[in-house]
Amino acid sequence: MCVCKLCNCLLKNNKHQYHIILKLAMANSHPPTSDVVFIDSLHVSANIGPDCWDRDRSQPIDISVYLHLKESYLSQAGVSDNVSDSVDYSDLTKRISNFIKAKSDSETPGFSSPDELISAVTELAFDLAGETAAAVRVIVGVPKMILLAEGFSVDITTVNNPSKSITTKQVLIKDLVLPVIIGVNPAERNSKQRVKVNIIFHENVTSSSLSNVVNYQQVVTQLCQASLV
Repeated sequence: MCVCKLCNCLLKNNKHQYHIILKLAMANSHPPTSDVVFIDSLHVSANIGPDCWDRDRSQPIDISVYLHLKESYLSQAGVSDNVSDSVDYSDLTKRISNFIKAKSDSETPGFSSPDELISAVTELAFDLAGETAAAVRVIVGVPKMILLAEGFSVDITTVNNPSKSITTKQVLIKDLVLPVIIGVNPAERNSKQRVKVNIIFHENVTSSSLSNVVNYQQVVTQLCQASLV
């Protein structure tokens, strides 16, 4: 199977769930430009549902949080050179770590999905920043979620309005290894090659769409089966 047919396979089976962009390099999407206080790759361990072996247990996770602050909020901190006039990212880091540990030690440990963990972290960020935050972007990376891929991440941005609306949701499957026919020369059309593919799913963010959880492990299984045709 060629790369284009892989895209068509995904769209045919999941056309109402998300739009698909297939790229050979990772792409990033950011909220509108603003001052940002961020935590990059906080390493934790948590149960977020079945792992790649369908085991319901804790697994390593990376959490990145971006607090997009309202315009000119950091101007005072720039003048005073006082951290108390900014958002304490150290406090947010501790709150996230302590929350996940407390959840793991509770009678109902863990989270049902990466989305549930992102929702909890987003709420913690808004609680700390208050009205100073225009939006919160949280990325949860789960390196052991997909067997044939080097990485899996869920990236959700939520704006600070009364309903805390989600504006974007992207899911990245990084460096998925597939055997495909790719090339124009006769020899290349006869033999499959080992290809690494990055797939970014842009999910619909309406409330009805978000309630329909996509099983990305099953999506990858479909892709692998299609690549063998």
